[in-house]
Amino acid sequence: MNKNKSYKIKVLLVLVSLFLTFLCFEIFFRFVFFDSDTRSLGAKSVYDKVTNFSKSKHHAYCWGESSFHIHPYFGFVLDPTTACNENSTNKDGFKSPREFPLENPKDSFDILVLGGSVAHNLAAGYNYYKPPWRNEIEELLNKEYLVPEGTQFKIYNGSMPAGSLPLQTSVLITYLSSFDGVISIDGYNEMIGTKDMKLGAPPIGTLTESMYSYLKVKRRFPFISTAHFLKKIDPLESSFLVAWVYRSLISIGLKNKFKDLYNEDNFFFRIYKKPSEWSHKKLDQWNINRFVEFVKMEEALCKRFNVKFAHFLQPNRFFYKELTSEEKSYVKFSREDFYKGLDQALSKERVQGLSTYSLLKVFENEKGTIYGDYIHSKQEESGYSKGRDLISQAIVKEIAQKWGLKKAPSL
Repeated sequence: MNKNKSYKIKVLLVLVSLFLTFLCFEIFFRFVFFDSDTRSLGAKSVYDKVTNFSKSKHHAYCWGESSFHIHPYFGFVLDPTTACNENSTNKDGFKSPREFPLENPKDSFDILVLGGSVAHNLAAGYNYYKPPWRNEIEELLNKEYLVPEGTQFKIYNGSMPAGSLPLQTSVLITYLSSFDGVISIDGYNEMIGTKDMKLGAPPIGTLTESMYSYLKVKRRFPFISTAHFLKKIDPLESSFLVAWVYRSLISIGLKNKFKDLYNEDNFFFRIYKKPSEWSHKKLDQWNINRFVEFVKMEEALCKRFNVKFAHFLQPNRFFYKELTSEEKSYVKFSREDFYKGLDQALSKERVQGLSTYSLLKVFENEKGTIYGDYIHSKQEESGYSKGRDLISQAIVKEIAQKWGLKKAPSL
């Protein structure tokens, strides 16, 4: 009897010790690795920040390969027939409540937005899964400026998550004559892969063989499998310790998956790999020059068809912003030296008359958490995003001056 009692006491002490140890780690990780904004939202919010999945019914498959479809001109687009796209995607596969006009309507000033996921988030706006759909750029233009033609400004989304040059140039060529203005926002996706590959490799290669495909290769990558296992345990969803482990495992798994891009067996790597006789310095310069050439091509096409144009180098969290602990923790895909060279090259061309502008300083005065992951702005449950709003304000200010828009009279 005494032995059983002693055994039970020992077991109880072990359980209490484990609980207290877990509690100490929980408190430590809660206050050391997460800022006040994240703590107020709860550990569960970390899952959405890491994977960039929506908290609504549009779950992981909305961000996986099954959500996309091969396109004959644009490389890949969103599949309008899937559950997560059917009510929010136009026939061409772009997240938008509007179909692209086949002719230029005269009752509105229509603007096409090109780029990758950052441009996609700006152009798609928010509440695009349910009405009322809203877009910050469109609202700002209609509120503050007179419409050069028609009764209102309209924004159309021609950008695609994971997309980059020259894919958006194909969208421009296909629909240019239907629009009055074009806004191109890019730079980050074009940078990915440039350490060992020529510009143009990341889009379809990244989509099909790296970041998005991790949902289908859990067995090959135990880090991601373990992370998804932890996410399924409901009692642990409020633990910041578990959230930190989950975030770390996803980051390691994604980094391992990206290594697949740099493999001789990879079709895209064979096409775009650095010529053996080139130094990395020459490859960087060639890629920067190639990027600038694409921007010049876009502007030249727009001028030929009498369409307004403006290009923007998108923000990069490692430039001009004091990062919070949360922003520092995100996985890093950035090459600051390359991005700085890109910014400098575009600045020189702007002096020569190219309609290009830098958004690198748009968050310079922001002290709180703006980024929700490695590149995208943090978004509230309502759909509002302060980062997206600040970018929209900066874009509207620049195009208003460049395009000669007149201020609307004060009410």
